[in-house]
Amino acid sequence: GLGLQPLGDLAGDLPEIRTAFGSIGGWDWLLSLLNSTGDSLELQQHGVRLLAQLCKGGAFGEAHAARVGQTLEQALRRSNNDPRLLYWGLWAVQQLHGVNSLLANLKASSEPSVVMSTLKSLGCLTWGQGDGAGPEHAPAVIEATLQAMRTHQDNRDVLDHGVFVLGKLAAYSMSHDMQGVQHLEEAVSAAASGLIQLLSATVGQSEMVRSVLEAIAEILDSCSGFPTGPPAH
Repeated sequence: GLGLQPLGDLAGDLPEIRTAFGSIGGWDWLLSLLNSTGDSLELQQHGVRLLAQLCKGGAFGEAHAARVGQTLEQALRRSNNDPRLLYWGLWAVQQLHGVNSLLANLKASSEPSVVMSTLKSLGCLTWGQGDGAGPEHAPAVIEATLQAMRTHQDNRDVLDHGVFVLGKLAAYSMSHDMQGVQHLEEAVSAAASGLIQLLSATVGQSEMVRSVLEAIAEILDSCSGFPTGPPAH
């Protein structure tokens, strides 16, 4: 892979590597490489992973956003949405354009593999810590996730990733002042309700039940600072 894998590791861990890469014209080299080696899936996978790591910041990726988007689109089309390429490609898009880019993708696609990878990317976001994903984005993400789960209710992988997103995001939202963010309280209630409905619908499916219960437990853990039980007299 022309050293792309170790370079991707370094770029992911060290901001100075990303900056150096962008300063010496590395973007032109990487994008040209990806566009000229479409017949090698392994090289494309390592290249798109490196591209996603560079998009974490410091590599001047914003100046190449249009070319990055075109290159990713071509790579995904050539690979028939290879799951690994799709995951890193979506992550790169989110880093460049924010969480709304993933939402647009989730709403626009009817392909289960694309929906699953988009949910996986949403689940990997570090909410509230610089990924362009704060409490103000939570209501739209929860709504889109619930819609995707309803549309693909017979797809176990979509449901699994959707459950993880709902649990993580509802728990994150509960740790904030929900009154200060429009529709956040309603969204958290919808997420909890969706999880409970799924729990009722999947009785007998032990793995799914466990996933849903873990998501609910995560939400409850986030409520540990709130008063429980009847008020003291």
